[in-house]
Amino acid sequence: MARKIDVEQNKSLLTMENNEKDTALHEAVRYNHLEFVKLLIEEDPDLASIVNGEGDSPLFMAVDRCFHQVALHILSNAPNCSYQGRNGMNILHIAAIRSKRHFGLQVVKKLQALTLEQADDCGWTPLHYAAHIGNEVLVKRFLNKDSKRLPFSKNKEGMSALHIAAKRGQDAVIRVLMESCPEVCELLNKNGRTALHITVESRKIMVVKFFQERAMAFQDLINLKDYKGNTALHVAANVADFHILRILTNDSRIDKEATNKDKKTFVDIILTNKELQDTTIVSFLAHMLNGTVY
Repeated sequence: MARKIDVEQNKSLLTMENNEKDTALHEAVRYNHLEFVKLLIEEDPDLASIVNGEGDSPLFMAVDRCFHQVALHILSNAPNCSYQGRNGMNILHIAAIRSKRHFGLQVVKKLQALTLEQADDCGWTPLHYAAHIGNEVLVKRFLNKDSKRLPFSKNKEGMSALHIAAKRGQDAVIRVLMESCPEVCELLNKNGRTALHITVESRKIMVVKFFQERAMAFQDLINLKDYKGNTALHVAANVADFHILRILTNDSRIDKEATNKDKKTFVDIILTNKELQDTTIVSFLAHMLNGTVY
């Protein structure tokens, strides 16, 4: 009876929380004290299931700080550990953000039951973050899981992983996404824009060339209009990127006479752009009309 009381008292001490609702295990993880983490987990593995005031579990904290040995020990020895973290994230979100490629892969291998489709408070899945960072190895591993819906997930801005990779110019990630699921090219964000619109707006020249020259899935989308009637060519005119304008206008498939909802062609937009010098405009239009290839 006395031993049972001692055990319960010890467990009560281990689960005590400070003002930030951190337990002893949270503190041990925070300072990367692996041996202390081992002792605490051995005494009470369920300590790893407790989240602190910020919503971080000990495992999430370890991954967030790139304390890989600590994280892997918790994963291997605390079967009921919590995967959750702040702002609606789980450890796959933070592994994609913080961790080195190979550690992220180790985490994925151990988390068969953890859904990759969980979105954080901003609507981002782990795939969104991996695409943003440019971790094509982790993107490929995520896509190899059983989720068919994952590549089509959108954040609160309506951005898919392909949109995000296009905005960031992550060409290796784009290749992986399109090889795995070519249909993602058809996804539109909340403004009705494809990844081609986004990469033109972000002035990612190499990605524009890839979409134009090598991405067969985009062949029927190069003249697609967003909700304001703008094609990718209109967007290039709006951002006044003459390098991209030259790439697009040299493509015979591009509809150069397309008008948006303001009844403007891309040339109309260029002519009304007050930031451009007249000589620049005249030079560009002269080359375009003469069919000069840049």
